[in-house]
Amino acid sequence: MNQQEFLRTIKVFQSAGYSLIEKKNSDYAGEQDPFKNFKLFEFIIKGVDISTCDRTQLAMLVRIIDKIQRVANLLSEDKAKVNDESIEDTLLDIANYCHIMLAYRKDKNKRWFLKEEYKDNDEEVRDD
Repeated sequence: MNQQEFLRTIKVFQSAGYSLIEKKNSDYAGEQDPFKNFKLFEFIIKGVDISTCDRTQLAMLVRIIDKIQRVANLLSEDKAKVNDESIEDTLLDIANYCHIMLAYRKDKNKRWFLKEEYKDNDEEVRDD
C-alpha cells in the first residue's frame, strides 16, 4: 500500500465512522444535546467520591447509563436511526450489563452475595 492508497483507505474509514456516529449519537444523546448521555452519568454520580470506586464497576455503570439514555431517546422518537438495534435489544443489553456486573462482584468478592432464597437458582443453572 502506498501513501495515496493509505489516505484513500483512511478517508473511507472516516466517512463510515461519521455515518455511524450520526446515527448512534441520535439514538444515544438526541438532537438537542449531543453530550446528553455523558452528562447523565455526571448527574447520577454527583456527590460520589469516584476515587474510592472500583473502576471496572464504574465502566459497567457508564455502559448501563448509556443504554438507559438510548431507551429514553427511542421512546420519545418513533424509530431508531441504528436499524439493527431495537429498543428490545437495548433493554436486553441493560439486563445483561447488570448480570455482568453481578457476576463480576461475585467473582471479585469470591462469595455468593445474593439473598439465600436466590442461591437455589444457582444450582439449577450450573452445567457442571
